[in-house]
Amino acid sequence: MRLTSPLLLLILALGTASAQTTRIRLLAANTTSGNQQSYEAPGIRIFQGLDPDIVMINEFNVGGNTPAEINAFVANTFGAGFQHFREAGAQIPNGVISRWPILQAGEWDDPEVSNRDFAYARIDIPGPTDLWAISVHFLTSGSSARNAEAQSLLGFINANIPPGDFVTLGGDFNTGSRTEAAVTTLSGYFVTAAPYPADQNGNTNTNANRNDPYDWVLADAQLDPLETPVIIGSFTFSNGLVFDSRLFAQGELNASFSPVLAGDSGASNMQHMAVVRDFLVPSGQENDFSVAPTEIAFGTVDAAAGPFTDSSVQITVASPFTLSSVDFAGSHPGEFSLVAPALPALLSSSAALTFRWTPPANNGVPRSVSASFTAQGTPSNFTVTLTGATQLPGGTGEPLDASGHRIEQSGSALSLTLPPGTSIAAGGLLVIGRNATRAQFEAFWGPLPADVVYLNGTAITGGNGFPLINGDEQFRILNASLSAVDPLTGSLPVPAMASDRGYRRDATGATAFTEYTAPNTNADPGEFTGTRDQTGRLILTEMSDATGTGNFNFEFVEMLYDAAEPPPAMQGLSLR
Repeated sequence: MRLTSPLLLLILALGTASAQTTRIRLLAANTTSGNQQSYEAPGIRIFQGLDPDIVMINEFNVGGNTPAEINAFVANTFGAGFQHFREAGAQIPNGVISRWPILQAGEWDDPEVSNRDFAYARIDIPGPTDLWAISVHFLTSGSSARNAEAQSLLGFINANIPPGDFVTLGGDFNTGSRTEAAVTTLSGYFVTAAPYPADQNGNTNTNANRNDPYDWVLADAQLDPLETPVIIGSFTFSNGLVFDSRLFAQGELNASFSPVLAGDSGASNMQHMAVVRDFLVPSGQENDFSVAPTEIAFGTVDAAAGPFTDSSVQITVASPFTLSSVDFAGSHPGEFSLVAPALPALLSSSAALTFRWTPPANNGVPRSVSASFTAQGTPSNFTVTLTGATQLPGGTGEPLDASGHRIEQSGSALSLTLPPGTSIAAGGLLVIGRNATRAQFEAFWGPLPADVVYLNGTAITGGNGFPLINGDEQFRILNASLSAVDPLTGSLPVPAMASDRGYRRDATGATAFTEYTAPNTNADPGEFTGTRDQTGRLILTEMSDATGTGNFNFEFVEMLYDAAEPPPAMQGLSLR
């Protein structure tokens, strides 16, 4: 058996009271044009002229929306190193584009609309604190719907974002005033009070006619005090910028906002102005101290076997440092402890801090955590942040409690939440038929192996059942916390399905699917013969329409709990 051993990345970022800062430019943009609600030359030039670091983008459509087109748009517009997340299965998707690494991304359900959700990304900005960027596009239908969206969004934020991280919210709120109910609701987490970004004439409104405050870039109470004036070329905007190219002479644009053209903000069907805010975040003072190594590799092991071997981080300080205490914080601070040195301790020019991560047993299911420890003493303090830590799959061979996992279907905008007690064996399969008992399903497709879990979609969802395959459907899986499971980031793994077709995955780690015709003869629900990559996740493996008059009740979607077999023993920790 092949054991996979991904790296546990411990990205160590340091900061002091006299820390250096990094300017971060945040941009909210719904600057599509033309008839397809997509990004064309005017919107692209605006992006390039404003030179943002992080973009909360609405209506994230480019050309035919193929991965190649989206990737090329990001690279050519912002830079080769930029990363992005674009919600899948949405008519006018939201997304986040970032100069810095995206550690985690996904979408939360917008309860008021079916053609987009709330997109988020956790970004490893310079310094010890991560930034969560959330892109939203609220409804135009009325203030009560927008307030319901705001309330739902705050629920997701409070449930998923660790205290201490920076949070920004941007996008097209479609708000008619700065005191609308949705804004009041959001003020429970974000700073929504004046002063607001404005153009050079002091106008803070952002719609095409410049008479309504549709678009926002908000910051939470930790990030907002770090705001700094936006300086672009010869222009300075004290409280942020509402960018309207029509207010500049072409010579001014050439000098400060190239390659923007004066008419770009007035392009056909461009209904919004871009909004920019800049912030100075602490990013550490390199000469105070350094840390090594920056990566630590753990073997494939479930925590039920015991704690991981202790890990040492080498601290090199510019002058002697008396370490008096270490305080852990983060999403799971109690799982980390300082093993050595005994405190108080005098650190000379180079000393080792040894810590231990002791996660609880979780049956081999991947688990993300974050933690940080602040070393307190004299003459100054520093913070070491451990981020992106992952308990690796491989596991104990225990079944997966899939209760609360949600399978989402685009196109018809359906979803099915797995009921309590849904347990799938390690390496086992789950099949959901649209509207048939197990006996009826097996009479149509053939017997299912005894260990396959079968569910009747209609018995769970009611209505027309689940799945509902009529053409162009795609599927994905979220866990009970509504974090993405398959895929972890990016587009839906299943291609847009055609009627009377089926699709199967050739490997659990693959993004591509193989299409087959005549599903009545070629589909094989309850069987998976592809490569198992031991991802430790619930993976979509096959979807099929059912041909023949009245046979729609036998449409199905199949999933595999892609868990590895139990490892023979706990692997040791090695330093790289």
